Amino acid sequence: MKDPMRKWFVPLVILAGSKSSLSQAADLTELSLEDLLKIEVTTASKKEESIALSTNVVSVITRREIEESGAITLYDLMKRVPGFFPSQQATWSLLTSRGLPSDSNDHFLLLIDGHPQNSIVGQGYQQQDLVPTLDQVERVEIVRGPGSVMWGSSAAMATINVITRDYIATPKLTVQGQSGQRLQYGNLLGGLGDGKDVKGMYSLTVWGAEGYRYKENGENAVAFPWGSPQSDAWFNDWPAFNKQREGFELYSKIKFKDETTVSARILKTSFNYVWDEWNNTIGNPKHELGNRRAYLDIKRTFRVSPVVSIEANVYGDYNLQNRDPLEIRNPDYKTLIQDQTNEEFAIGTELLSTLNLFEGNTLKIGQRYVRTVVGPNRDARLDPTINIPIDTGSGTTTTNTTFNYTLPYFGIEPGVDHAAAVYAEDSQTIGPVTVFVGGRVDWNNYRERGYQILPRTGVIYSLTPELVGKYTYNTGYLRPNAVSSKTVGVIVDPSRGGAFDMTRVSQSESVQSHDLQFSYTGRKHYAALTFFYMNVDNFISFDANNNPQGYKNIGNANTQGIELESKHSLTDSIFVYENVSYAKGKIENPAHRGALTDDEGATLNYPQLITNLGINLSLLKGHTLNLNQRLWTEMRYIKGRDEALSTPTYGTLGPRVYVDLNYRIVDLLPRLDTNIFAFNVFDNQEKIGMVVNNGTYRPVGRTLGVKLSYNF
Repeated sequence: MKDPMRKWFVPLVILAGSKSSLSQAADLTELSLEDLLKIEVTTASKKEESIALSTNVVSVITRREIEESGAITLYDLMKRVPGFFPSQQATWSLLTSRGLPSDSNDHFLLLIDGHPQNSIVGQGYQQQDLVPTLDQVERVEIVRGPGSVMWGSSAAMATINVITRDYIATPKLTVQGQSGQRLQYGNLLGGLGDGKDVKGMYSLTVWGAEGYRYKENGENAVAFPWGSPQSDAWFNDWPAFNKQREGFELYSKIKFKDETTVSARILKTSFNYVWDEWNNTIGNPKHELGNRRAYLDIKRTFRVSPVVSIEANVYGDYNLQNRDPLEIRNPDYKTLIQDQTNEEFAIGTELLSTLNLFEGNTLKIGQRYVRTVVGPNRDARLDPTINIPIDTGSGTTTTNTTFNYTLPYFGIEPGVDHAAAVYAEDSQTIGPVTVFVGGRVDWNNYRERGYQILPRTGVIYSLTPELVGKYTYNTGYLRPNAVSSKTVGVIVDPSRGGAFDMTRVSQSESVQSHDLQFSYTGRKHYAALTFFYMNVDNFISFDANNNPQGYKNIGNANTQGIELESKHSLTDSIFVYENVSYAKGKIENPAHRGALTDDEGATLNYPQLITNLGINLSLLKGHTLNLNQRLWTEMRYIKGRDEALSTPTYGTLGPRVYVDLNYRIVDLLPRLDTNIFAFNVFDNQEKIGMVVNNGTYRPVGRTLGVKLSYNF
């Protein structure tokens, strides 16, 4: 990728000509800690409530914190949130939580302004579905633990709601470049409407990343515990992680008199499918995973009476995912290669009624229906010598006569997914006590035929206006995606014992969570201590330990731990924050020991202890320095296996320390703001356990970069 900023900068400057002469909206950077903590969150129960009185355990990252941290992507932010550990699968980046790692992100519901970004075809949201940059973000609300009563499938482990800015008074152009994974991007942010009765924003982002790899003194980026010594180089010579081809996102949101909100998103991006590219010594082609997405979302609030309101939501959502061959490096090797296209088109509607019939009571009743057409899907095998698809027909196999080797044909069965739900929650406050009770009934006929019944309840007690205690019981579930539940065909592989049907995930994953939290909210200090226990039935993950390999209902899993989060304004110029997470996950099924767990059932590749300690220093007017230290320790992983790929040996990784610095200057020159950052200052590239694939990988090393923002 040669100087991509040069070809992006000119068209962005031209587009930035739509200046706004309207007054600047309120700036969160001017708010105190007390004011920030008074921000009302909506993700937990779909109503405005303070963080301390929310019906879930909630963390909030404000725009001020985003700007001062220097974070570029959502993963940068999630590293600093208690209870989360961004990690790596062999092919894409992962988010794991509370001691239970999985190889896909469909356990987490990602929302942008309340609109789900997860795919029912693939593994939830993947790297290409993330918010590419954070310039348009007002705040991020994170519900730790399940939240499916309000949000349905995928809100199993956590819900992440990215809330964008309502209005941009002054257009802004931002460009950024960095070393490390060499992510470069440009963003144009502007306003729509008059900022009063009509207010909105648009955000156009273009980006690309060359990725990173580590290879020095004969050591490689990845090490797997399996394979003979003669094949170590073949197994460990890993291509670049997090490499992304040039992509773009256009997002726009507009509000009319705070009654109607229209949002739209168009996204195109792709990244290299590392697992295929890794087999570079036998001629396998390079592949990319591509995503093209577009949706239109319309919300309207009707004030029926002073005590009754109804919010109606209608949307259409199109998603196309590809796994395409890019380059065939050894045409003499007559293997068959894969070309996949999975498509989905959804139309959804939701009605949410809010009734405040008497003092202290709020009753919410919702109905939701989504119809998703899955397909047409393509899963062809190509002969690289002629580059022509071979049409095998559903459920059949293709034989390569040159090598007398039969390869599988399998794909996603097309169909229509009907998902319907009704849910309700009643909340009653009497004096210092709030009690809430809610439930949801969810039905589906494509990925899993049947009903899900989900309850939740809790009590919140304000011991004083500053000190609050609460207990919440929440449930969540994960409908299996089409990749794991609707795959068709037969695998024929002599190395795995002959022919067998593809394993399918047959039941939804079910989560029950108990959270006990004590929080203190003062003018200068905030602290929250949370004790949690989560139990998971039918935990869904990839089983690499037993034939046939594939996605399965692993069985029962559970996790328990403690999370501490605090923020302190020591002086007008010194702000300190810290968080600590301790989680111990366990999977009961002994068949998966050596793949997902050690011999005691403890989950692998997730640290038991994670801490963040940070400080913001306001050195001069407009100058802010952020210093963050992240530490984790006690990560169990597989050290190696014997030649029979059995009897693994285990080890413990950690401690690992990462230090990030960001220096932000507002009005470095007139209208020009800048961030100068250094992530992983001490270049810590010690290996980390890789989720599911039983390997270790090296994280990206020291990353230096600069971000420039010009306000027109």
